[in-house]
Amino acid sequence: MNDLSGYLRSIALGYRRLFIGLGRLLLAAAGLAAVSALIALPLTYLALEQTRLYTILLAGLLLALLLLRLFHLERRYRKRGGRRILKRTLGLLGLAAILMLLYLGLGSLLRGALLPGLAATVLALVLIGIAIRR
Repeated sequence: MNDLSGYLRSIALGYRRLFIGLGRLLLAAAGLAAVSALIALPLTYLALEQTRLYTILLAGLLLALLLLRLFHLERRYRKRGGRRILKRTLGLLGLAAILMLLYLGLGSLLRGALLPGLAATVLALVLIGIAIRR
C-alpha cells in the first residue's frame, strides 16, 4: 500500500508542476499582451486620428535614433579608426533615406498625387533592390 501512495503522490506532484508551469506561461502571455496593448493602442489612435502628429513624432523618433547611432559610431570610429565603421554609417544613412523616400512615395499615392508618388515609390524600390544585391 505504501508503494501505491508514493506512486500517486509522484503523479500528483508531476501534475502540480505541469499546472504551475502552464499558469506561469499564461501569466507571462497575459502580461505581454497587456504591455503590447498599452503601446499599440495609443499608436494606432495617433496613426488613424492624429496623422500629422503621428508623422511628426515618427520622423522625430527616427531622426533621434539615427543621430544617436551616428554619435555612437563616431565615438567608435575615433577609438578604433577605420573605414568599415564609416562605410556602415553611410549605409545606415542610405537606408534611412530610402525608407523616407518610400514613406513619401506611399504617402503621396494615398493623398492622390499619382505621378510623384509613383516616381518616389519606384525609385525607392529600385534602390532597395540595389542595396539588397550588394
